[in-house]
Amino acid sequence: MRAQALKIDSKRRTVVPAEVLAAAGITEGSELIPRAEGPGRIVLETRAAMQARVRAKYRRTGGGVSTQQAWAEYHGEETDALAEKGVE
Repeated sequence: MRAQALKIDSKRRTVVPAEVLAAAGITEGSELIPRAEGPGRIVLETRAAMQARVRAKYRRTGGGVSTQQAWAEYHGEETDALAEKGVE
């Protein structure tokens, strides 16, 4: 797959190429949660991918936090991402 530059229009929208979505296993109607990972880097992930990432993080640390703390972090990230989209 060849890297492509995306442009953001005046309404801050962009189109992600179909082959990129397909390679990521993202289909029409998928809900994506955005998060910024520093200057110039945005990650879009499905809810399932976000859950898996948070679970994996705590497996690597030997489970040093409770499930409740892990879910609080997940929901905090989700809330932050949705707030950035203007969703209450």
